[in-house]
Amino acid sequence: MLKNLYRLIISKLPKKYRLALTYFRIFGVFPNIENPQNFNEKVLNRILYDKDSQFSLLADKYAVRAYVQEKIGEDYLIPLILCTENPDDLYGMDQWEKIVIKPNHGAGMVKIIDDVPSSREKDYIIEQAQRWLKLDFSQVCDEWHYSLIQPKLVVEQKITSEGEALRDYKFHRFTTDNGDFKQLLQVVAERSEKGYETVFFDVNNLDSILHSPFGFQLTLNAYEQMRIREIVKLNEVLCNEYDYVRLDWYITQQSIYFGEITFTPGAGRSKSFAGSFGEKIGQLWVMQ
Repeated sequence: MLKNLYRLIISKLPKKYRLALTYFRIFGVFPNIENPQNFNEKVLNRILYDKDSQFSLLADKYAVRAYVQEKIGEDYLIPLILCTENPDDLYGMDQWEKIVIKPNHGAGMVKIIDDVPSSREKDYIIEQAQRWLKLDFSQVCDEWHYSLIQPKLVVEQKITSEGEALRDYKFHRFTTDNGDFKQLLQVVAERSEKGYETVFFDVNNLDSILHSPFGFQLTLNAYEQMRIREIVKLNEVLCNEYDYVRLDWYITQQSIYFGEITFTPGAGRSKSFAGSFGEKIGQLWVMQ
């Protein structure tokens, strides 16, 4: 009951106060949105004041494929099986094994399928997909640009082999005062009983962890490091008009694949950027 009352009160507040209050619930202090200093505060400032219409195009997991193909080529795109606005179209797919189903307009919604599901399981998957497409993801954390994305289902080929773990390689790219790029790598592994497994590296020193917000330890092997250096160069071609952007990639045993583009990581309320680390990262973001 109290949760429902809280949500009702929050929904009635002006957006600025809603962002501040939800930030306070996580960190115990109110953010400085007007004169942001740490990384999360700068994300909140972007959410509130930066209305660049390109955010919606580039955050769209389907539409961004054309942009990436134009900039760096189609070889880096995960093979596409289907894109549709009608979940019932999934029934007509010839391929149901080794696929990934997700919507194009949000985060945290994904179905990984290894083996062909039964008819009943397909029904459940399609019902779940229908719920995804009805969700206005912009209302979840006040990230306005998701409201301009026409919801679609994207079905892609599963890019990992059996037993192969898939990590997210998230490159936080900042534009410096002299126009050069500074990139920090955030590697996200699977969740465990210990918490969220994520660590940060400076792309110029991949042998040492820069920051581990939750104590997770990770060593990047020689193959990963080679692929990361390749991605760093590709990132310099993408979205280079922005003072900050996050560019996500996947590294498999055979190749590298583009993942997505994010302009408001963690919706400005990520514990990965808490404390002094968030303040240091905030200094890298020279807001225009």
